[in-house]
Amino acid sequence: MPVSKNAPLRYRLIDECLCRDKVRWTRARLLEEVTEKFLEITGQPLSQRQLDMDLQAMKLGGSSGLDAPIEFDRKAGVYRYTEPGYSIHQSPLLVDDADVLRQALSVLQQFQGLGLSQELDALVSRVEKQVNLRPAGRSRCVALRTGSGLHRR
Repeated sequence: MPVSKNAPLRYRLIDECLCRDKVRWTRARLLEEVTEKFLEITGQPLSQRQLDMDLQAMKLGGSSGLDAPIEFDRKAGVYRYTEPGYSIHQSPLLVDDADVLRQALSVLQQFQGLGLSQELDALVSRVEKQVNLRPAGRSRCVALRTGSGLHRR
C-alpha cells in the first residue's frame, strides 16, 4: 500500500508523540519514534521528508484539515503542541461538519426499521443522541456530549 494511504495512521502516531509533552521532540527523535511504530504496524519505513510533509499538513491551515497547533521551537530545537492537553482526537466538529454528519445520518435513518440490523438501529440512535448544536458567542459550533471543547473558526 502506498505510504500516502497511511496518512491518518501517521497523523495518529505523530499526535501520540506530541501529546507526551514531557519529551523533547527533536526532529530526529520524532522521526525515530514515529518510524519505529509505523514500521511495526505497516512493515514500511518512514522518511524524514514524509514526516516533514505530515507535520506541515497537520498544522494550522495545513492540507489535512486537522489545524493542530504544532510549532517548532527553533531555540530549543523541538516540536510541540502550543495548547496544553491538545490532541487531534479531541478536536470538536464545526457547524459545516455537523451538516455533513446530519446528511449521512438521514441516509442511515432511512434504513432503520427495515430489519437489516439491530446494530445499525442502535448506532443511528446513539449518533442522534451524541450530536448537539450549541451557539458559542457569535459563531456556532458542534460538540459531542462527551465533553469535548468548542472550536471557533
